[in-house]
Amino acid sequence: MYKNQIINIDVSDFETRRKFIGASEAHRCINDQMNLWIEKTGDSIPDDISHLPQIKRGIRYEKHMPQWVYEDFGMEILPNTKTYKSKNKKFPIATPDGFFKDKKDVYGIEFKAPSIYNVNYGEQDTDDIPLANLMQCHHTMAVLPQLKGYFLFAYTEDGGKRYIIKKDNNISKALIEKEERFMSLVEHKIKPPPQNEKDLLHHFPNSNKIYIPNPSISLLNNGNQLQKIRAVSKENKGIDKDLSYKIKKEIGENAGYIRPDGKKVHLQRIEGKKTLVAEIAKEKFPKEYAECLVNQFSPELFKEKHSHLVNDCSISQPYTKLQFPRD
Repeated sequence: MYKNQIINIDVSDFETRRKFIGASEAHRCINDQMNLWIEKTGDSIPDDISHLPQIKRGIRYEKHMPQWVYEDFGMEILPNTKTYKSKNKKFPIATPDGFFKDKKDVYGIEFKAPSIYNVNYGEQDTDDIPLANLMQCHHTMAVLPQLKGYFLFAYTEDGGKRYIIKKDNNISKALIEKEERFMSLVEHKIKPPPQNEKDLLHHFPNSNKIYIPNPSISLLNNGNQLQKIRAVSKENKGIDKDLSYKIKKEIGENAGYIRPDGKKVHLQRIEGKKTLVAEIAKEKFPKEYAECLVNQFSPELFKEKHSHLVNDCSISQPYTKLQFPRD
C-alpha cells in the first residue's frame, strides 16, 4: 500500500530517523521543543524505555489487537510495520500500526494500551484522546493524504474502546508548518525559544557574572511580588512557578539584577546531583554493562563493581534558584 512513499527505515533506527519528524514526535515540535531539538541536533539520544512495564505491556497487547478489533468491532485490520515519507514535504514520516479498508476508502489505524487508570481517553467513537495521540493521527494523515480518516483503538485491562479521528486538512497543514519551522531551527542549529525553566538552562547555562543595573519595571514588579508570596505562603506553587520563570527568563545569562535600594537579587545556577544513566554505560562500557544485568540493568551493582567508571556514565540535573536579599 502506497509503495511509492515507503522508505527503508527501521522504527528503532534512531540515527537515520534523526533528520525526520515521526508521528509520535509531532506533539514535541510544539510542547517539548528544546529536548527534541537536542536529540535532532545530535547532542543526545532518547532514553531507552523498552524495559518499562507499561512499554512491555503495550508491545504484548498490540500483537493481538488486530484480532481483538475484528472480534469486538468487526473490522479487519491490515497490520503495518512500514515507514512512509511525505511526497511533498522534506521532514514528515509515519509508521501507522495498520490500515482498514471499507468498500471505497482507506483509514489509518493506531493501537494503544494505556493503563486502566489513564483518564485521558474519553467517550468511545469520539476523538477525545490525549493531545499527543491526536496530533500523531493528524500527522500521519498529512503524510498519507490518501487516508480518509483514522481509527485509534485503546485496550486496557477492562477491554477496548474505539476512537474516530476525522480528517481535517487545516489541522494537518498547520501541524506540518509548525514541524517545518522547528526542523528549520534544527538545520541551522538555532535553539528554539525557551518554554520552561529547564529550557532556560540550555540557553543560559553559565552566568556572565554581571548584575543588571537598571532592571525593567516588569522585572522589579515580578521580583517584589514573588518575594512577598514566598514570605506569606508556600501554597501558591502555581503563581510562584510562573513568576519565577518570568524573572529567570528576563535575567537570562546575567547573574541577577540590582534593585533600586542597591540590594542584589541573585540567580544561582546549581549543578545538581549526578545520576548514573544506563544508556551511557551500555554505549561506553558494553562489557561492564553486561556484567550488571540482573533481569535488567542494576545501577547499584555497576557502582559496586566499576566505581571508577561511574562518573563517566553519569549526568547531573542542573537547576536554578532565585535568592532574594533579606529586607
